[in-house]
Amino acid sequence: MLRTFSEKKWVTRLCLLSFVLIGTAGCSGQASVKPDETPSSQASSGTSDPLEPLNRGVYRFNDVADRYVMKPAAQAYDNVVPTPIDSGIDNFIANLGDILVMVNELLQFKPVDASKTGGRLVLNSTLGLAGLIDVATPVGLKKTREDFGQTLGVWGVGEGPYLVLPFLGPSNVRDGAGFVASAYADNEILKELGIDSDSERWGLALLTALNVRQSLLGLDDVVANSGADPYIFMRESYLQRRRSQVQDADQTAPQPTNLSEDEEDAIFGDDF
Repeated sequence: MLRTFSEKKWVTRLCLLSFVLIGTAGCSGQASVKPDETPSSQASSGTSDPLEPLNRGVYRFNDVADRYVMKPAAQAYDNVVPTPIDSGIDNFIANLGDILVMVNELLQFKPVDASKTGGRLVLNSTLGLAGLIDVATPVGLKKTREDFGQTLGVWGVGEGPYLVLPFLGPSNVRDGAGFVASAYADNEILKELGIDSDSERWGLALLTALNVRQSLLGLDDVVANSGADPYIFMRESYLQRRRSQVQDADQTAPQPTNLSEDEEDAIFGDDF
Protein backbone atom coordinates (compact mmCIF):
# COMPACT_ATOMS: atom_id res chain seq x y z
CA MET A 1 0.00 0.00 0.00
CA LEU A 2 2.80 2.40 0.94
CA ARG A 3 4.71 1.48 -2.20
CA THR A 4 1.67 2.17 -4.39
CA PHE A 5 1.14 5.54 -2.72
CA SER A 6 4.82 6.44 -3.23
CA GLU A 7 4.66 5.54 -6.91
CA LYS A 8 1.53 7.65 -7.34
CA LYS A 9 3.27 10.62 -5.73
CA TRP A 10 6.21 10.21 -8.13
CA VAL A 11 3.97 10.07 -11.19
CA THR A 12 2.01 13.09 -9.92
CA ARG A 13 5.22 15.11 -9.62
CA LEU A 14 6.17 14.22 -13.18
CA CYS A 15 2.73 15.19 -14.46
CA LEU A 16 2.92 18.54 -12.67
CA LEU A 17 6.32 19.22 -14.22
CA SER A 18 4.89 18.34 -17.62
CA PHE A 19 2.06 20.85 -17.16
CA VAL A 20 4.56 23.53 -16.10
CA LEU A 21 6.70 22.92 -19.19
CA ILE A 22 3.71 22.91 -21.53
CA GLY A 23 2.35 26.06 -19.93
CA THR A 24 5.72 27.74 -20.17
CA ALA A 25 5.91 26.90 -23.87
CA GLY A 26 2.48 28.37 -24.50
CA CYS A 27 3.16 31.56 -22.52
CA SER A 28 6.59 32.13 -24.00
CA GLY A 29 5.20 31.92 -27.50
CA GLN A 30 3.19 35.07 -26.75
CA ALA A 31 5.80 36.84 -24.64
CA SER A 32 7.37 40.05 -25.86
CA VAL A 33 10.86 41.12 -24.90
CA LYS A 34 11.81 44.77 -24.86
CA PRO A 35 14.85 45.63 -26.98
CA ASP A 36 16.84 46.83 -23.96
CA GLU A 37 16.26 43.47 -22.24
CA THR A 38 17.63 41.44 -25.12
CA PRO A 39 21.40 40.87 -25.36
CA SER A 40 22.90 41.46 -28.79
CA SER A 41 24.12 37.85 -28.89
CA GLN A 42 20.54 36.59 -28.81
CA ALA A 43 19.61 38.20 -32.10
CA SER A 44 22.85 37.20 -33.81
CA SER A 45 22.69 33.56 -32.71
CA GLY A 46 19.01 33.00 -33.44
CA THR A 47 18.45 31.92 -29.85
CA SER A 48 14.90 32.03 -28.50
CA ASP A 49 15.22 33.21 -24.92
CA PRO A 50 12.09 35.25 -24.08
CA LEU A 51 12.32 34.08 -20.46
CA GLU A 52 15.83 35.43 -19.96
CA PRO A 53 15.08 37.43 -16.77
CA LEU A 54 13.58 34.34 -15.14
CA ASN A 55 16.32 32.10 -16.55
CA ARG A 56 19.04 34.36 -15.18
CA GLY A 57 17.43 34.21 -11.75
CA VAL A 58 17.41 30.40 -11.83
CA TYR A 59 20.99 30.45 -13.15
CA ARG A 60 22.09 32.54 -10.14
CA PHE A 61 20.23 30.19 -7.78
CA ASN A 62 21.96 27.17 -9.33
CA ASP A 63 25.32 28.91 -9.09
CA VAL A 64 24.88 29.62 -5.37
CA ALA A 65 23.62 26.07 -4.70
CA ASP A 66 26.63 24.65 -6.51
CA ARG A 67 29.13 26.95 -4.81
CA TYR A 68 27.94 26.25 -1.27
CA VAL A 69 26.52 22.73 -1.49
CA MET A 70 27.40 20.63 -4.53
CA LYS A 71 31.02 21.67 -5.06
CA PRO A 72 32.08 21.18 -1.39
CA ALA A 73 30.24 17.83 -1.33
CA ALA A 74 31.92 16.76 -4.57
CA GLN A 75 35.33 17.77 -3.22
CA ALA A 76 34.72 15.66 -0.12
CA TYR A 77 33.58 12.77 -2.33
CA ASP A 78 36.73 13.12 -4.44
CA ASN A 79 38.94 13.03 -1.36
CA VAL A 80 37.23 10.03 0.24
CA VAL A 81 36.41 7.68 -2.67
CA PRO A 82 39.44 5.77 -4.06
CA THR A 83 40.01 6.01 -7.82
CA PRO A 84 39.19 2.32 -8.58
CA ILE A 85 35.85 2.60 -6.74
CA ASP A 86 35.10 5.92 -8.45
CA SER A 87 35.79 4.30 -11.83
CA GLY A 88 33.46 1.42 -10.95
CA ILE A 89 30.70 3.87 -10.00
CA ASP A 90 31.21 5.70 -13.33
CA ASN A 91 30.83 2.43 -15.22
CA PHE A 92 27.81 1.30 -13.21
CA ILE A 93 25.93 4.56 -13.83
CA ALA A 94 26.86 4.51 -17.53
CA ASN A 95 25.63 0.92 -17.83
CA LEU A 96 22.24 1.86 -16.37
CA GLY A 97 22.10 4.75 -18.81
CA ASP A 98 22.69 2.43 -21.76
CA ILE A 99 19.20 0.96 -21.26
CA LEU A 100 17.54 4.23 -22.23
CA VAL A 101 20.17 4.92 -24.88
CA MET A 102 19.16 1.67 -26.61
CA VAL A 103 15.45 2.53 -26.33
CA ASN A 104 16.05 5.93 -27.93
CA GLU A 105 18.16 4.45 -30.70
CA LEU A 106 15.25 2.17 -31.55
CA LEU A 107 12.84 5.11 -31.46
CA GLN A 108 15.16 6.99 -33.81
CA PHE A 109 15.22 4.01 -36.21
CA LYS A 110 18.88 3.20 -35.63
CA PRO A 111 18.79 -0.61 -35.34
CA VAL A 112 22.54 -1.06 -35.83
CA ASP A 113 23.40 1.38 -33.03
CA ALA A 114 20.72 -0.17 -30.82
CA SER A 115 22.17 -3.65 -31.36
CA LYS A 116 25.65 -2.41 -30.42
CA THR A 117 24.33 -0.74 -27.28
CA GLY A 118 22.46 -3.95 -26.46
CA GLY A 119 25.73 -5.81 -26.84
CA ARG A 120 27.37 -3.37 -24.43
CA LEU A 121 24.60 -3.99 -21.92
CA VAL A 122 24.97 -7.76 -22.10
CA LEU A 123 28.76 -7.75 -21.85
CA ASN A 124 29.05 -5.15 -19.11
CA SER A 125 26.15 -6.56 -17.08
CA THR A 126 27.62 -10.07 -17.12
CA LEU A 127 31.38 -10.16 -17.68
CA GLY A 128 31.61 -6.63 -16.35
CA LEU A 129 30.08 -7.56 -12.99
CA ALA A 130 26.77 -5.68 -13.23
CA GLY A 131 28.43 -2.82 -15.10
CA LEU A 132 31.20 -2.08 -12.61
CA ILE A 133 33.81 -2.87 -15.29
CA ASP A 134 33.55 -1.63 -18.88
CA VAL A 135 34.58 -4.66 -20.92
CA ALA A 136 32.60 -3.60 -24.02
CA THR A 137 34.60 -0.53 -25.08
CA PRO A 138 37.92 -2.39 -25.47
CA VAL A 139 36.27 -4.86 -27.89
CA GLY A 140 34.89 -2.08 -30.10
CA LEU A 141 31.42 -1.51 -28.64
CA LYS A 142 31.81 2.18 -27.85
CA LYS A 143 29.28 4.07 -25.78
CA THR A 144 26.81 6.26 -27.66
CA ARG A 145 24.52 8.94 -26.25
CA GLU A 146 20.88 9.31 -27.17
CA ASP A 147 18.03 10.62 -25.03
CA PHE A 148 14.34 11.46 -25.33
CA GLY A 149 15.07 15.12 -26.07
CA GLN A 150 17.13 14.07 -29.08
CA THR A 151 14.44 11.62 -30.12
CA LEU A 152 11.81 14.37 -30.09
CA GLY A 153 14.14 16.49 -32.21
CA VAL A 154 14.61 13.65 -34.70
CA TRP A 155 10.82 13.35 -34.89
CA GLY A 156 10.63 17.02 -35.88
CA VAL A 157 9.60 18.60 -32.58
CA GLY A 158 10.98 22.14 -32.28
CA GLU A 159 13.30 22.95 -29.40
CA GLY A 160 11.17 25.85 -28.13
CA PRO A 161 12.46 28.62 -25.87
CA TYR A 162 15.60 28.19 -23.82
CA LEU A 163 15.06 27.25 -20.17
CA VAL A 164 17.29 27.04 -17.12
CA LEU A 165 15.87 24.42 -14.75
CA PRO A 166 16.50 24.49 -10.99
CA PHE A 167 19.45 22.20 -10.13
CA LEU A 168 19.37 20.66 -13.64
CA GLY A 169 20.74 23.68 -15.48
CA PRO A 170 20.54 24.49 -19.23
CA SER A 171 17.61 23.08 -21.18
CA ASN A 172 14.77 24.06 -23.50
CA VAL A 173 11.09 23.15 -23.66
CA ARG A 174 11.71 20.08 -25.84
CA ASP A 175 14.54 18.77 -23.65
CA GLY A 176 12.47 19.54 -20.54
CA ALA A 177 9.71 17.31 -21.88
CA GLY A 178 12.37 14.72 -22.72
CA PHE A 179 13.61 14.91 -19.14
CA VAL A 180 10.11 14.14 -17.84
CA ALA A 181 9.94 11.09 -20.11
CA SER A 182 13.42 10.00 -19.02
CA ALA A 183 12.60 10.42 -15.34
CA TYR A 184 9.49 8.27 -15.70
CA ALA A 185 11.37 5.61 -17.68
CA ASP A 186 14.25 5.64 -15.19
CA ASN A 187 11.78 5.06 -12.38
CA GLU A 188 10.25 2.07 -14.18
CA ILE A 189 13.67 0.60 -15.00
CA LEU A 190 14.83 0.89 -11.39
CA LYS A 191 11.65 -0.84 -10.20
CA GLU A 192 12.28 -3.71 -12.62
CA LEU A 193 15.84 -3.99 -11.29
CA GLY A 194 14.52 -4.24 -7.73
CA ILE A 195 15.55 -0.70 -6.74
CA ASP A 196 12.05 0.30 -5.72
CA SER A 197 12.30 2.07 -2.36
CA ASP A 198 12.48 5.85 -2.04
CA SER A 199 15.69 5.64 -0.04
CA GLU A 200 17.41 3.52 -2.70
CA ARG A 201 16.30 5.75 -5.56
CA TRP A 202 17.25 8.98 -3.80
CA GLY A 203 20.56 7.41 -2.79
CA LEU A 204 21.33 6.52 -6.41
CA ALA A 205 20.31 10.02 -7.55
CA LEU A 206 22.60 11.61 -4.96
CA LEU A 207 25.48 9.31 -5.88
CA THR A 208 25.01 10.17 -9.56
CA ALA A 209 24.95 13.91 -8.84
CA LEU A 210 28.11 13.73 -6.73
CA ASN A 211 29.83 11.59 -9.33
CA VAL A 212 29.01 14.05 -12.11
CA ARG A 213 30.05 17.12 -10.11
CA GLN A 214 33.25 15.42 -9.02
CA SER A 215 34.19 14.89 -12.68
CA LEU A 216 33.97 18.67 -13.21
CA LEU A 217 36.23 19.81 -10.38
CA GLY A 218 39.10 20.46 -12.78
CA LEU A 219 36.95 22.53 -15.15
CA ASP A 220 35.61 25.24 -12.88
CA ASP A 221 37.72 27.93 -14.56
CA VAL A 222 36.60 27.18 -18.14
CA VAL A 223 33.59 29.51 -18.14
CA ALA A 224 35.38 32.15 -16.08
CA ASN A 225 38.27 32.23 -18.55
CA SER A 226 36.02 32.36 -21.62
CA GLY A 227 35.78 36.14 -21.44
CA ALA A 228 32.02 35.98 -22.04
CA ASP A 229 28.93 36.51 -19.93
CA PRO A 230 28.76 33.14 -18.11
CA TYR A 231 24.99 32.90 -18.68
CA ILE A 232 25.33 33.50 -22.45
CA PHE A 233 28.35 31.18 -22.66
CA MET A 234 26.41 28.33 -21.08
CA ARG A 235 23.28 29.04 -23.14
CA GLU A 236 25.02 29.16 -26.51
CA SER A 237 27.26 26.17 -25.73
CA TYR A 238 24.31 24.08 -24.62
CA LEU A 239 22.08 24.92 -27.60
CA GLN A 240 24.89 24.43 -30.11
CA ARG A 241 25.71 21.03 -28.66
CA ARG A 242 22.09 19.87 -28.58
CA ARG A 243 21.43 20.94 -32.17
CA SER A 244 24.55 19.09 -33.21
CA GLN A 245 23.42 15.94 -31.40
CA VAL A 246 19.97 16.00 -32.98
CA GLN A 247 21.57 16.31 -36.41
CA ASP A 248 24.14 13.59 -35.61
CA ALA A 249 26.83 16.08 -36.56
CA ASP A 250 28.96 15.96 -33.44
CA GLN A 251 32.20 15.50 -35.37
CA THR A 252 31.73 18.43 -37.76
CA ALA A 253 29.87 21.05 -35.74
CA PRO A 254 31.98 23.92 -34.35
CA GLN A 255 32.73 23.49 -30.67
CA PRO A 256 32.47 26.39 -28.18
CA THR A 257 35.27 25.03 -25.98
CA ASN A 258 37.98 22.40 -25.99
CA LEU A 259 36.00 20.10 -23.73
CA SER A 260 35.83 16.39 -24.40
CA GLU A 261 32.49 14.70 -25.06
CA ASP A 262 32.47 13.24 -21.53
CA GLU A 263 33.13 16.66 -20.03
CA GLU A 264 30.33 18.23 -22.10
CA ASP A 265 27.94 15.49 -20.92
CA ALA A 266 28.86 16.24 -17.33
CA ILE A 267 28.28 19.98 -17.76
CA PHE A 268 25.17 19.94 -19.93
CA GLY A 269 23.52 16.72 -18.76
CA ASP A 270 22.96 13.18 -19.91
CA ASP A 271 20.59 10.40 -18.94
CA PHE A 272 21.50 8.90 -15.57
